[in-house]
Amino acid sequence: MKMTFAVLALCAFAQGALAAAPDCRAIESTSGRLACYDAAHPPKMAKPAAVENDAATAKASDYKIVTFQRKPGRWRANVTPISQPATSRRGITILGFVTTEDSGSEESAGIAADQAIMALDS
Repeated sequence: MKMTFAVLALCAFAQGALAAAPDCRAIESTSGRLACYDAAHPPKMAKPAAVENDAATAKASDYKIVTFQRKPGRWRANVTPISQPATSRRGITILGFVTTEDSGSEESAGIAADQAIMALDS
């Protein structure tokens, strides 16, 4: 008995919802009919695809940094990707690189390498 009552109530409310919708079929002009349907059922915008920042961001932990002394007191760092033989950043494939400027110490050469890795994304 409760189920029958629930079905009847659902049908009664459904007819009221249908009656509230505008009668767009009765409009003769094409642009007016289209405007009526657009107003009754507005288009839904697609959600933008989620961007994975972690995958696209260069991290120092993804690279092997080896510092070396080019000349006495002149240090540089060799940077190579750990996870893959080649890494792509901004559409360029990177097999590895050496920091461009000499550093005064091994530690500052490592810092220069970290900064160069971060600059890959900018």
